[in-house]
Amino acid sequence: MALQCERCQGAAEPAAQTRIIEYEGQTLHCLALVSSCMVCGHRWEDETYEAENLLFAEQARAAVSSRPRSSRDPLVGIAPREQRTTMSQSH
Repeated sequence: MALQCERCQGAAEPAAQTRIIEYEGQTLHCLALVSSCMVCGHRWEDETYEAENLLFAEQARAAVSSRPRSSRDPLVGIAPREQRTTMSQSH
């Protein structure tokens, strides 16, 4: 882990941010662990969290791959919000 910021030499701490990845024509948002400077706020990815970040990306891809497809909402795989509300109220 890079314990110091390359910009200001400040101390680093763990942080999380959203990573955007493309998979099967879809844009996925998943968690990414990064290092963050406690002095200037600069964030960077390094080898420290590489294994965890690969796992988070794989889990996001697996969620899309195992999700049932719907002809009404192919990107999300579920019925539109108004239909879900109507269906849940009828039960």
